Amino acid sequence: MNPYFLPDEEEQKKIQLIQQYCRNEFALIRMTPTMLKKSIIDASGPLRTILRDNDIVNYDKVLQGPDYKIFKESHVFLGPNIVNLKTSFYRPETKLGDPRIWIYDLKKFISSGTLIYFTVFKGNLVVIPLITRESLEILLPQYFGGNDDYLILEELMQHLSIISNQWIRSVSPFKRSPKDVGETLENYLGISPNSIAKADFKGAIELKCKRAGGGNLDTLFSMVPNWDISKLKSSTDIMLKYGYPSNKYSGYYDLYVTVSNIPNNQGLFLVADDEDQIIYQRSMINGIINEVCSWEYSAVKHKLQEKHPKTAWLVAEEKVINGEIHFNYNHIQLTQRPIFSQFTTLINQGIITYDWRGRVRTDRTGYKDKGHCYRIAPRNRNLLFGETSDITL
Repeated sequence: MNPYFLPDEEEQKKIQLIQQYCRNEFALIRMTPTMLKKSIIDASGPLRTILRDNDIVNYDKVLQGPDYKIFKESHVFLGPNIVNLKTSFYRPETKLGDPRIWIYDLKKFISSGTLIYFTVFKGNLVVIPLITRESLEILLPQYFGGNDDYLILEELMQHLSIISNQWIRSVSPFKRSPKDVGETLENYLGISPNSIAKADFKGAIELKCKRAGGGNLDTLFSMVPNWDISKLKSSTDIMLKYGYPSNKYSGYYDLYVTVSNIPNNQGLFLVADDEDQIIYQRSMINGIINEVCSWEYSAVKHKLQEKHPKTAWLVAEEKVINGEIHFNYNHIQLTQRPIFSQFTTLINQGIITYDWRGRVRTDRTGYKDKGHCYRIAPRNRNLLFGETSDITL
């Protein structure tokens, strides 16, 4: 995403408010003086995607020139009202026919620097300038209706209610491990530990567990890069190039690092490129940038939404009873389907990160990993999943 389009703190709050009522994919475009002067908005990759996927306009099929302009009406949030404004979709004869969009009369109501939220609802392009929260609080429920996305399988809640006052013996009662709190709950529910993409509980609800007081990041999902489109062709290649001699395992290289939007000690950083539709991991060493590995948007989106149709984030107290570790699951937070366009925005803001977690011998044997994964801090969970619902069991 163009850094100019990234929302500031106040704009992010307005985005969260919108997403309480509408969980559809969106695009962000910040108005520039040139856009307003020339009545031209470049249709960015995310905007083109939502227009195409919702059968509004497929720019791949739009011919160049004014004779081939497509006109439709958009629903635009302006002050206390929602108005229908004529909107053109076209490709000019100049500049290689870069896709363009313009909402007629829009510049009468907004100024340079205004961030605009584009989404689609019931087949209509919806245009929401992020200006005043007060008008959004009135218009959003009127337009999108109430939010009932927090319905969750009653069967799971019944199971959790039964165990809420019990201390459940750990699957590893004599040795403390971070994964035991989740595997203990899954064992109780009859779920076999696995790393498949689908959600844990009957494919409908993902279960994420951690100990009370734990400050670790939430693991969203594990996913290695697409090696076919990456410069380096395996996790082993990356560990040997960017890892460091292991202090614990002789002859091994470790790579336990977090990669964000800013280069880390290895020089690794992430960029979500909306035009290429690729998440790039690159390195910058001595001012020189090199490609490392990549993920295609489509594959990451599928993994994210398949893994988190709805998610139950559970917190468990821990107690040693008769020399054995037990857990009491007493708090749950429910979240709904994430929006992928928000996922890529959060990558470019450094809020969603990627962790390499593994080791390998210098001769390329003995490879081990704990799941290379995308992660987010619990305090930022609502930025990806929208409004959360907390329940004390």
